[in-house]
Amino acid sequence: MRSLSRPASVLCVVGWIVFLPACTDGQLQGAKAEVKETTIKLDLPKVPDFDMPSPHPDGTHTVREMRLKGRKLFNTEQRIRGFVTWQYDCVAALRTPELTSKQVKRMIANDPSRCVVPHFYLGDGADTPAEKSLWVVEVPRKLRKDELRLLTRRERRKLPSVPVLNLGDEVVVIGTWDKLSPRGFANSDGLLVYKSIEVVTRASNRRQGSPDDEG
Repeated sequence: MRSLSRPASVLCVVGWIVFLPACTDGQLQGAKAEVKETTIKLDLPKVPDFDMPSPHPDGTHTVREMRLKGRKLFNTEQRIRGFVTWQYDCVAALRTPELTSKQVKRMIANDPSRCVVPHFYLGDGADTPAEKSLWVVEVPRKLRKDELRLLTRRERRKLPSVPVLNLGDEVVVIGTWDKLSPRGFANSDGLLVYKSIEVVTRASNRRQGSPDDEG
């Protein structure tokens, strides 16, 4: 039997290729996983509204605003409005069940370094807890007699006024917003170094702190 010539054999192969059935897309993709449709609806909770705090209408900042957005305002003077929620009392801080207020005052007179510089907390409400309040530091205090004797009349006239605050008082505090105060108070989330204060309203149930109790 005579063998086919080379051109003829090539033609034959081409013919076989032409007449092979084409593969469908489904065959190329392989077996599909069985998918069952479901009509079950998930009852997901409503996404809460995250309202960002904004300043008061008079332009003063809220405590919550400063706590959440205050990092970009470090080393700037700010006006913050809120309520006095706590204030430092040196006598109360040093007093123990064994000591009377009079004994503690005598201790402070003999060693004023026992007291720290006055400071207080400011909140958006009179009942704001300490962890949600803002720290106001380096508040002026009434000088002792021995300190006053060291000052000239001119120096005494330049002394800053000492605020008399009550728990629950609504105030506007002006000061420098920063992480560290000149006298060593520090808070990485921010604190207000006191400059001045304006009383908006006095608390109806007044609990007054005495500047004489502070060192």
